[in-house]
Amino acid sequence: MTFQPSPDLQAQLRELASHPDETAIVSDIDGTICRIAPSPDEAFVPEEATRLLAQLASHFSVVALLSGRCVSDMFRMVPVERLLMAGNHGMEWLCAGERTVSEQVASEPERMERIVDELRERVGPDVLVEPKGLSISFHYRSAPDVEKVRQRLISILEPFARSRALRLQQGRMVVDLRPDCPLDKGTALEEILRAHGLRRVLVLGDDLTDVSAFRRLRELRRSGGASGVAIGVVSAETKDRIAREADYLVSGPDDIIFLLRELLDLVALAKSSS
Repeated sequence: MTFQPSPDLQAQLRELASHPDETAIVSDIDGTICRIAPSPDEAFVPEEATRLLAQLASHFSVVALLSGRCVSDMFRMVPVERLLMAGNHGMEWLCAGERTVSEQVASEPERMERIVDELRERVGPDVLVEPKGLSISFHYRSAPDVEKVRQRLISILEPFARSRALRLQQGRMVVDLRPDCPLDKGTALEEILRAHGLRRVLVLGDDLTDVSAFRRLRELRRSGGASGVAIGVVSAETKDRIAREADYLVSGPDDIIFLLRELLDLVALAKSSS
């Protein structure tokens, strides 16, 4: 069945499309513009999603991707230079081909490299270990008993994180081990708006890590710092949390692609009418 946005959501999209020079479009990647895959390397972004993001970037002030992936991996998946990319949950950035890392975590890659082999041995063969420079992801989607492996993984990583002043962050069948710093997708969202002087935003996400961006948008709306809408992709893995935090819900990446297509049509119509 073809997705049909509600009249209220359509009105929100028209409002954003009417002010493209004041608006940022900010999207997660995995689970949002592409389907979750058994392993990170198997995931791919549909050509239509990449094309739509590139076209939207020619109309809107900023089109950005926020992801737990490192920025080099993000660009591999969506090779569009005009897109702003915030990787490792906002700890690193890629803009016009130039990578920058937050000063708060600049020394972390050396530490992560030292501990990844030790942890790979400890977590066992049912867990896929993904080094990402500034963090390490532990994927258990392919484990025969995902809940049992998740609990064992947490029992290993929690004391390890406490002993090394690190932080755990859980997502869809993944646990991230990362520096204990205040950077996340919410701070990245606010930085995008601040750096570009924008007050309108569309936020798209599907995972627990996207909740910080949804919440930051809500705080900005309350304070009058920005307006906009958060759209969450629901799944059996995160349904309750996403349903509580997002303004609107869709059922999968196909619906997000539909909304991007709709937004492109709306901004083209708004510009032709002005």
